[in-house]
Amino acid sequence: MTPRATYRLQLHAGFGFADATAVIPYLASLGISHVYASPYLKARAGSTHGYDIVDHGALNPEIGTPAEFEAFVAALRAHGMGHILDFVPNHMGVGGCDNGWWLDLLTWGPDSHYADYFDVDWEPLRPQLQGKVMLPFLGRRYGEVLDAGELRLRYANGAYALQYFEHCFPLTPPSYAIVLERAEPADLRAFARLFGALADIPNRDERRDAASSLQRLLDETQGANAGAHAARLDADRATDAGQALVARVVEAQHWRPTSWRVAGEEINYRRFFDINGLAALRMEHAATFADTHALVFSLIERGLLDGLRLDHVDGLFDPLGYCDLLHSRAELLHQPMYLVVEKILAPHEELRERWHVDGTTGYEFMNAVTGLFVDARNEAAFTRVYQRFAGDRATFEEVARASKRLILVTALAGERNVLALRLDRIAQRDLRTRDFTLGALTRALFNTIVAFPVYRTYVRGDGVSEEDRRHVSWAIGRAATFDISGERDVYDFLQRVLLLESDDPEMHRRYLDFTMRFQQLTSPVAAKGVEDTAFYRSVRLLPLNEVGGDPGRFGTPPAEFHRQNARRAARRPNAMLATATHDAKLGEDVRARLAVLSELPTEWRAALARWSRLNRRHRPRAAANLSAQTPEYLLYQTVVGAWPIELLEGELDATAVTAFAERVAAYLVKASREAKLQTSWAHPNEAFESGLDRLVRGVLDLERSRAFLEAVRAFARELAPAALTNTLAQVVLKVTSPGVPDTYQGAELWDLALVDPDNRRPVDFALRARALREIDDRLAAGTPRADVVADLLRTWPDGRLKLYVLTTLLRRRAERTWPDDAYLGLTARGSAAEHAVAFARGTTLVVATRLPQTLAPGVVPLGSVWADAALRLGEGSPESYRDLLTDATVRAVPAGDGVTLRLADALAVLPVAVLVSL
Repeated sequence: MTPRATYRLQLHAGFGFADATAVIPYLASLGISHVYASPYLKARAGSTHGYDIVDHGALNPEIGTPAEFEAFVAALRAHGMGHILDFVPNHMGVGGCDNGWWLDLLTWGPDSHYADYFDVDWEPLRPQLQGKVMLPFLGRRYGEVLDAGELRLRYANGAYALQYFEHCFPLTPPSYAIVLERAEPADLRAFARLFGALADIPNRDERRDAASSLQRLLDETQGANAGAHAARLDADRATDAGQALVARVVEAQHWRPTSWRVAGEEINYRRFFDINGLAALRMEHAATFADTHALVFSLIERGLLDGLRLDHVDGLFDPLGYCDLLHSRAELLHQPMYLVVEKILAPHEELRERWHVDGTTGYEFMNAVTGLFVDARNEAAFTRVYQRFAGDRATFEEVARASKRLILVTALAGERNVLALRLDRIAQRDLRTRDFTLGALTRALFNTIVAFPVYRTYVRGDGVSEEDRRHVSWAIGRAATFDISGERDVYDFLQRVLLLESDDPEMHRRYLDFTMRFQQLTSPVAAKGVEDTAFYRSVRLLPLNEVGGDPGRFGTPPAEFHRQNARRAARRPNAMLATATHDAKLGEDVRARLAVLSELPTEWRAALARWSRLNRRHRPRAAANLSAQTPEYLLYQTVVGAWPIELLEGELDATAVTAFAERVAAYLVKASREAKLQTSWAHPNEAFESGLDRLVRGVLDLERSRAFLEAVRAFARELAPAALTNTLAQVVLKVTSPGVPDTYQGAELWDLALVDPDNRRPVDFALRARALREIDDRLAAGTPRADVVADLLRTWPDGRLKLYVLTTLLRRRAERTWPDDAYLGLTARGSAAEHAVAFARGTTLVVATRLPQTLAPGVVPLGSVWADAALRLGEGSPESYRDLLTDATVRAVPAGDGVTLRLADALAVLPVAVLVSL
């Protein structure tokens, strides 16, 4: 069944199937139709997110048993609900000792049954890696690890392996001959010849079968001796003889252990971004697809699963083909399947018609709705404030380009080098291009990836779309302008390859293979370079730095918001709509509050100046100019945006302030590492991070910085009415816009979270369920909605008003109040018209306030502040409406060939209204 409204639950060892089952009655009462679960297939032990899957064929035992899973689904069905799984097709968790496929690959190398499951280059340029996979899991250089005796020999169940802390490096059975050549007793030593002879068996399957038989025989007849022998050798691992033996054993394997620092330049397996412990899968291979999806399709066939959210779909070799295959497989099972893709769309980009999915996971909506609350009129003034305080005068486009360059020369240099070599091999096959040097080809490739205007193209064997042709041509043209060498013909060649412009079948095949791999690289470069680097370097206004957003665009005009909604209604009415996600950089109410700053550039400048003076003594001496850099500017935005609601009034509680300081300090360190300027994940700068930590804890210390804390609190309190208005507008627009509204766990009350892991903190569902019952009890007792709303507005800090608006509209959606494909953007008229965003869904009208601080400073904008602003409705429009949120009757008046609805009447009780015709 198609979802009506989803709710994201983060499942892990601390919140499993049983816990999720317990909250289903509450979610059903809230108005949710589908639970949208984080990955629950078997992941690495202790995983808090589930994306490091090690077995696609089993449920994660830390989350629950199969019986608990089925009880969870049964509870959903009992409440008329379904569920969607966040599925990870792109990669698996590797390293460790828990991924059977990966361990088999290490054991048998190119002859492994799983050699084609993982995207390994078995024939890299470096000869030492021929037929081997690099294992960049060592904490230091291989020689140092060897000298320290940190590679330990282990034996279990007929198999030998080297152990490096938590990592297992299994030995290929023919190499057991090296281990056993001096073994005692003689009966054990005799196995050395038997294992050594395995190398002479030419047939892969026969060799494996023979090895398996020998391993069983070894364990059954000499198991105790084999283990004792391994222990003796391990005891000598730090001696010269022991080190020499381990080195010989390593050289005989299908793997090569290296320092983790080597991975960026020489790794020969594709990863999820630059994470060594997540190896990419080749979903384009039929066996890989079948084995990774067997359990999922079993759940779908049994009616236990209703849909999938596909993680990082752009990382796949052929995303379109993959989605087609999923859809076709579901049809064969005669089970409808809801399918959405995690896909970042550029502002000028739309999901192609060709995608056989219901839509995206809603990042584009999240950024569009946030942009409505950003005052574009103040861009120049706000930019000046940022530039003067942070000392950053670069445009976001310049910062993004520099950040993508950084990623291509560091974290993803290996992937870039492999691709450049493939391009070189193509060039060498043509007499007209063989004079292109590897350096020139690498430079052209580098500049083109940096210039690429979208995450990726989708060129396939069936041709090149006009959109892809346009993106490639633009990128090539832009890239050539960055290159001072003047070698335009190299760029022309690259363009021909990327657009498959060859009549020769063999060259066309090579062009296609290169292009599809090229497409797999532009996506992680954009993700790591822009969202995970540039977003933390250029921090003019944080709400704009959200996943899928463009910080260079200062706000969303209502006309653009309407255009997106209308297109979604017409093309993807079941796409997901998000305002908060597990990947979000900020909680939805942090963004709603910080957006108000765009209306107050003068006040923001004054606050920054005052706070900087107050906190001068807390800056580290080694970083006296910290205020002229982004960290301090980022700190003040963070503190204002995430300032806890409970600290807005009353005596400042020392315990609460300290807890807040812990969160902010962790966030600032993470943000600085992501920015990769003064520190990074690869090379932490302890001195800088310690100074930053002291700064945060100093300015958020109640004993030492009471004046600053009181000043921030007063500023946050000044923003509160406008922030509340933005929050309510955000909820209303999400639930009533075309698409499927998603609620991130806990966000039905205040969501003042920072980036993960802060947004994965435990949720108090009991509190939320109790608040919902209290509201329902009052309504059931006959209390007029207007009175309930008035009370909730007076007590807005407890978050129940947000919960009330959300549940009222979610419940109404269950009644199909408006057609899915109906949408008409409306334009208000009058002196305050620019502060309204309104649209019609059939005969239902939705009105929300935007830019509230300049409309009615310091108060929630209601009633008379709207003056003569009104909506002009067309001929045949109803004249009487009822507000779903307040039960108030609102009447329009005839005007010419239509009717006019005064906003002062529609927004007399709340700054938002959803009006159904009477």
